[in-house]
Formats: sequence, C-alpha cells, structure tokens
Amino acid sequence: MPLTGRPASSRSRPASSRFRPALPGGAGRWAAPPAHVTPPAPLLTPVICRGRAVLCCRLRCALGRSGGLSDVGAFLLSFRLSVPSQRHVPLGAAHRVPVAAAGRAVGAEPGAGGATEAQRGAHPHRRSGRVPGRHGTGGRREGAAEGRSGLGVGGLCERGRVVRAWGAHLEVGSGRTDPVGASLCGAVSWAGWMDGMGLLPALPLRSYWLVPLTSVPLSQTPMKKTNALIAQMGVTFLNAYVPSALCCPSRASILTGKYPHNHHVVNNTLEGNCSSKSWQKIQEPNTFPALLKSMCGYQTFFAGKYLNEYGAEDAGGVSHVPPGWSFWYALEKNSKYYNYTLSVNGKARRHGENYSVDYLTDVLANMSLDFLEYKSNFEPFFMMISTPAPHSPWTAAPQYKNSFQNVSAPRNSNFNIHGKNKHWLIRQAKTPMTNSSIQFLDDAYRKRWQTLLSVDDLVEKLVKKLEVHGELDNTYIFYTSDNGFHTGQFSLPIDKRQLYEFDIKVPLLVRGPGIKPNQTNKMLVANIDLGPTILDIAGYDLNKTQMDGMSLLPLLRGDKNVTWRSDFLVEYQGEGYNGSDPTCPGLGPGVTHCFPDCVCEDSYNNTYACVRTMSTSWDLQYCEFDDREVFVEVYNLTADPHQINNIAKTIDQEILEKMNYRLMMLQSCSGATCRTPGVFDPGYRFDPRLMFSNHGVRARRFSTRSLSSI
Repeated sequence: MPLTGRPASSRSRPASSRFRPALPGGAGRWAAPPAHVTPPAPLLTPVICRGRAVLCCRLRCALGRSGGLSDVGAFLLSFRLSVPSQRHVPLGAAHRVPVAAAGRAVGAEPGAGGATEAQRGAHPHRRSGRVPGRHGTGGRREGAAEGRSGLGVGGLCERGRVVRAWGAHLEVGSGRTDPVGASLCGAVSWAGWMDGMGLLPALPLRSYWLVPLTSVPLSQTPMKKTNALIAQMGVTFLNAYVPSALCCPSRASILTGKYPHNHHVVNNTLEGNCSSKSWQKIQEPNTFPALLKSMCGYQTFFAGKYLNEYGAEDAGGVSHVPPGWSFWYALEKNSKYYNYTLSVNGKARRHGENYSVDYLTDVLANMSLDFLEYKSNFEPFFMMISTPAPHSPWTAAPQYKNSFQNVSAPRNSNFNIHGKNKHWLIRQAKTPMTNSSIQFLDDAYRKRWQTLLSVDDLVEKLVKKLEVHGELDNTYIFYTSDNGFHTGQFSLPIDKRQLYEFDIKVPLLVRGPGIKPNQTNKMLVANIDLGPTILDIAGYDLNKTQMDGMSLLPLLRGDKNVTWRSDFLVEYQGEGYNGSDPTCPGLGPGVTHCFPDCVCEDSYNNTYACVRTMSTSWDLQYCEFDDREVFVEVYNLTADPHQINNIAKTIDQEILEKMNYRLMMLQSCSGATCRTPGVFDPGYRFDPRLMFSNHGVRARRFSTRSLSSI
C-alpha cells in the first residue's frame, strides 16, 4: 500500500501557530524563447516559468554523491558553466537524435521508456561529441580570453544582472536510508533559471544537475554505476539530513532553501499547503530555480515527481506550471510507474502500461537526454530530475524483477525491538513483529532495490551524454533524496515521518569542477543548503534571499577554517483522521496510515520539533512533542547510535535548558537567524529576542520540574 499521502476521507488538522499558512493565490508568466529560436516540437516546448523538480542549467559542472536509499525518490541536479557554441538546436526539434543508451524502443515516440535502441543507426543530423566552438572538454570558446575557472564563478549573477552562462550543468541526487523513491529533478532534484542575458565570454559557465537519492550508502545499495560516476568522482557528505522526514515538506525545503515553518508546507495534503494555491502564490516565485531563470538567465528543465498534491483540481490542475521552469514534465499527484499523467508544459499527457513506452523512470531518462541534445548552446542550463523510485508501489522494470532475491532489510540493533521510553505512537507497534510482517518488509526492501536499477541506468546515460558533448568536466552533479525510510526499526513497518536517524538522514553526493575525487565530508548539512549552494555557484547574491540554509561551496572547494553550523532544526506536523481509522476502529480518532495489524505510522499528535546537534563535544538529538504528554526524547548518538535509549530523565538539566531555548529560537528563526551558533559553539550566546523574530512569542512549554514526569 502506498505510504505517502493519505486516504481521501482523511483530513489534516489545522496548522498550529508555528506553521502559519501562507496567503492564497498564484499565477506566473510564460518564459519567452529568444527570437531566433524555432518553436520546438510538442515533446519539449517552452513552459510557464514556474516550477521545480528537474532543472538543467546550461552551466556545466556536476555535483553529485550518493548516500543511500530513501522512501521517496531520487533527485539529480546538474548545472553547467561553459562557453556556448555558435550552433543552436531547438529543444524537441523535428529531427530527433537517437541515443543508443537512452533505453528507448525502436520506433517509440519521443520520451518513451523501455527497450534499448542498439539497432538504431546514427541520425544524419546528430551532433558530434565535440560541441562547435569548443575544443576538448574544457568548454572554452576559441579565441576567448582566459576566464576564471573552478568553483564559484563571480559575476554571473552579480548585482541582479541577468547574465547568460555558457553551458553549465548541475546534478543533485537525494539520499535515503532505505531504497525508496529515486527521482532525478523531481522530488529532490530540481533545477532551472532565468531568461536570456548578455554573454560573458571570459567567464566559463557552470551547469547543475540535481538527482534524488536514497538514504543508504551507495556501497550498500544496488546503484553501483551512480557510486562510480558520482560518489567516487566527487565528495560524499556523511552527515546530510532533511528538516522534515516527509515528501512534500522536504521537497519544499529543497526548492525554497527554508525550514517548514517558513515555507509553511507541513505535510502531504492540500490543507498542509502541499502544492496549494497559497504555496503557488507565496513560495513558488521565490524558489531557487525561479531565481536562476529570472535573475541569472538559465534555461531550466524539470522531469518527474514535483509535490504530492501537484495537479489537484482545487489547485489549478496540471495546467499550472510553477515559475522558473522553461521545460516542465511533472507527474500528477504521487508516485507511479505506469498508468500516470504527466503535465507536459501544462498539457495533460496520459501514459498506459506498455513498458517500452510508458515505464516512468525510462520516460524521464529519455526526456532528459532530449533536453541535453537540443537545449540552447547560448544559455546556461539547470536540470532537476525526480524519479519516484524507490517509492511505492515499487514496480521494477521487467528485466530487474528477479534481482536481489537474497537481499533482506538490515537487521541493526534497533530492528524488531520495542520502542520503550518513546512517544506513544512508537510504543504502540507490536513487538515482536509477526513472520508475515517481516516477510512483507523484506519483500518491499528487495523491490525498492529493483526499482533503483533503472535509476542507476538513468544516471549512467546522463553522465555519458554530458561526456559525449564535452560538458561533463564543467558540470556540477548533485545526487540526494527527500527523506529516509524505516523497515522494521522499533518494530515499525515501512514508512518515514519519524524523528530518528533512519528517517531524517539522506545521501548527498556531489561532483564537479574543483571537487577532488573520492572525498568525504563530515560537516552537518541539510537539504535547505542546496538552493543557496546552486545560487552561490551561479554568482547570485545570497543576501538578497530569505533562505535559511548555507552555501556548501566552501566545503566543495575544500576551503580550510570554514565556520559551519553545529545544529539544525527538524520539525513535522502529524496527519490523522478526524474519525477512527476504518481498519482499526479500536484505536480511536486521530491516527492514519494503519497496517492490518493496527500499527499506525502517523497521528495528529505526532507533531514534534527537534534540535539535531553535532559538535566536537556532543552528538545529540533533543525533541519535544506538541501533545498533552509534553513528551521529550533525547539521544546521545555517540554512545547510542541507533537511538534505543531515551535519556531525557538522566541527562544534565542544564543541557536540557539550553536545548529547550535553542529549539524555541530555531522554531522562530528566519534567514540569517537560522544560522546563529549552536549551544555548544564557542560563539553561542542566549538572546531571547531571537525567539520572537518570526512567528511571535512562543511560551516556554515546560520547566525543568515538569521533565521529571517524562
């Protein structure tokens, strides 16, 4: 059963004051193509410049690192900087270029997925591996002055000027702990930027590519090609997290660079602001792809899963194209592999169940390859590819359905044990699990891995395409995911949403210019950092944004003595039925996502906020639940990496006080105030005014004395 979203009969509880909804509305503008560009064919046509998901910037620089498997999808972002050639081939032109590795059946329509096309011959108009006007892979235009190279090309988007970068390319992928949905430029991978601008021939452009990941280390996943092409060629972030372990809030954080309390997307429902009119009006015009397109002159491309409620009739249907996207191929609603509808630049396109033309991962791969083949060489580009795999329903391609027959879910020390001293929702899980429950989650784990093999193929095809066109060395590729996943930890069935490491930790891989291969980084990073990083590489002044995240650029360059965060905020607002779940009437009202044995994954009062701290002295997680229990969970991950023992009763009371104040401050932070020193940093100081900077006064919810009742 699908675990994201909720039954139509359920309703989300009204947002709390900490998650104040934004105003309703929403409309955008169409991205006008340059006058010299011939209108492209129906497959890839200019789209309303609003959106996120998969972005392909003309800048060529790939950032990417895999980190594991997650429950939603994989994301791939690519952003490239390079000198444009003198030739322009309109995207989706009548003469399609056959791509041997694209996995498209002979004679299949553009963008179709399925069988390989090894028997297809070279198209007479196929562009050679060398881009006209370039030599080798350097991307320099003949006769051009020596330009700046490496990370952080200044001047591309300085002082609000719209500047057209040469062929930049960026890729970002999402990481997860378990094999769940992998998406390129969809759930977690998105890219896209602005309208045309003046050329800067002395400045090589960069491209960005964002690809979704899962939260399992690539060395422990089926994605061997992704590991070799991104992780081993760049940097792997070992401590990458999401501020909310659920698809829609996490994806919104990627797009906006903000915590959920600032973008107001609190769960997967329209009532929770997931792709609502309010989201469309207030947040979409200010996403990093929208800034890339409007302020930095990028051509942007999105393909795959966007937000869970995208395409809902109450929010404009599939005709709505978010601002910031030149080319838009978004999945209606939540994850599917067959029998789905795509919004193709605002027009509905229905797909069936024929593998050769309808398998979604392959369709997204072929659309992405088409974009790379026919994009303008006079503008930088950004791509975001968001594959639902390995999200449920876990439908593998036919050739992979028998893979991994001996694979089972990991049996860590927190597998199939009781969640003692935890919030009631965790304690209600039946322990030990039945044999049938264990067989179910092992089967789900295998199927997730099987779906990821097609994502692995997608990454390989795109990297090879960049290499053939001489753009790979000047493209950043990011690979990550929108959340983690649990499979039997604390006897919980498959899902996410919870505060623990297995749900909030994701993979993040990055490769690109100036990034040394086979590197690891232990800094504490979050998906709110992706937008600031890409804008920083493009040269945009981050002081002009209200983003909560930090640019990863200094870490990617390997700068020494970088001042970095030691903590970040995790927050979630639970979903539930107003009435009893029909499958588990004895549990009473307020729960949802219940399994046949009445183990429920969510409830109204599964609403919590945490400070995740990682410093030289502490590896700590402090969480408060918004319920009548005034429940608190605290974990020392140095001594207890699997979070088995809640130490809220035994930890030093002074530390509890500090963490409580820090949590209040982070829940009210906005922009720069979200980046102040943590409680264990030398520069930390308590300033009560910071707690009231955004959403008003939040009274201290409990005293030291009340903690004794936990």
